[in-house]
Amino acid sequence: MSLAQRVAANTLIQFIGRVVSTVTALVVVASLTRYLGVSAYGDYTTIFAYVSFFGVLADFGFFWIMLREISKEKANEAKIISNVLTLRTIFGILVFLIGFLIALLIPQYTETIKLGIGVIAFAWLWLALNSTFVGVFQRHLRMDQAVLTDLLGRVVILLGVLWVIANQGDLIDILWMYVFGNGLNFLASLVLGRNFVRVQPKFDLAFWSQIIREAWPMGIVLILHVVYFKIDTVMLSLMQSSVDVGIYGAPYKILEVLLTIPAMFLGNVFPTLTQYLASQDERLPRLYQQAFDVLALIAFPLILGTVILAQPILEFVAGAEYVTTSTITWLSLPATGATALQILIIAVGISFFSQFFNYLLIAMGRQRSLILPNLIFVILNVGLNFGMIPILSYIGASLTTVATELAVALLLGWIVWRAAKLRPAFCSLGKIVLSTLGMGVVTWWLREAPLALNLSASIITYGYLSILTGALPQNMLSLILKKKEV
Repeated sequence: MSLAQRVAANTLIQFIGRVVSTVTALVVVASLTRYLGVSAYGDYTTIFAYVSFFGVLADFGFFWIMLREISKEKANEAKIISNVLTLRTIFGILVFLIGFLIALLIPQYTETIKLGIGVIAFAWLWLALNSTFVGVFQRHLRMDQAVLTDLLGRVVILLGVLWVIANQGDLIDILWMYVFGNGLNFLASLVLGRNFVRVQPKFDLAFWSQIIREAWPMGIVLILHVVYFKIDTVMLSLMQSSVDVGIYGAPYKILEVLLTIPAMFLGNVFPTLTQYLASQDERLPRLYQQAFDVLALIAFPLILGTVILAQPILEFVAGAEYVTTSTITWLSLPATGATALQILIIAVGISFFSQFFNYLLIAMGRQRSLILPNLIFVILNVGLNFGMIPILSYIGASLTTVATELAVALLLGWIVWRAAKLRPAFCSLGKIVLSTLGMGVVTWWLREAPLALNLSASIITYGYLSILTGALPQNMLSLILKKKEV
């Protein structure tokens, strides 16, 4: 198999794995939201949002530096992996322990939330260590191994959650299933990774210092990003009830799943973008425009369709309780989880483009230029949430998310233009908007029909109108599907 074929095969395997893992995650969410109810699911959401901060801190950008180093010609892979794994183990234990001790001091958190944070911190430590071997598999173009171990862990979590529910267990019992699933994921990666590299504890302090010195800019960016992405849930848990967090948590989980769409697409485009930027290839502006148009083709109908179908979508994923429970009113109507989803989906659409600009800056090697913007976004997000959450609760958090994502997209887009003189032409947007509005008519007309029928009819209508108006040129799909010689 040629290198190009191996790259294509790995991309396909990652796509299939992402689809299966997404389906598994949705089944877990559907099971938990119905079993736990709004209030207990709010505790579940709070626990994961809190631990996610320390999860990113435990990574601190080590993964990308490690992957770069082991990809170099004649790299001492065993030395690098052994040192990074040892460093991440010690660093991870300290970070998660500190996070747990801080949680014990937060008076707003119940004993269940505090204990749950300790359990999930343990589970997240396994994930942090496992990503080291994901880098090994990626280096050797064997992402099938990473996908296999990931799916193994997810299936164990799913089966464990279903078993706890069948036996009427509590939230803490459910959280322990993540420890078992993630632990098995790590052990499987450790065994399979031995086919490529033999690891053992290494304490090369000079090498550790080098890794930390090179990783910190990316680490700071990652930390700031997760702060403005997750701080709303943590602030909501401190200012409002668990019911409010649960109402917000269900649509937010849908948001997290949808954000994998641009990540999958941009992951395929990223290597070519990097190559074109490095060589100042004259094809760069065309690729930039094509990628922008593809993202717009997906984002616009996704926003309108979700706004119209928010209630049946959320009811299908989370259950009827999340479309009937509310603690506040918005525009003189009860604000349910469906209301939050209608607002959050706008942030998702905007995020398609902010992710694109973020990938471009990384491809340019300008990671450090992301530190100040991300710091600005954190300050903006925290400030708006402080003002909005006490008044509008989860609706305030949703509106803040939209405002923050808009600021992210505009500022990063401006930085990209200043750095590479790249900016999108909007000539295709009129066709995309027209196709989206045509789809919206069908979606609205069928709003009382079964969800599967409505979605199918809407997708077919949008595809047909996109081709008819020229919003989807015949060669557009080649941007995603073509196999480029490497």
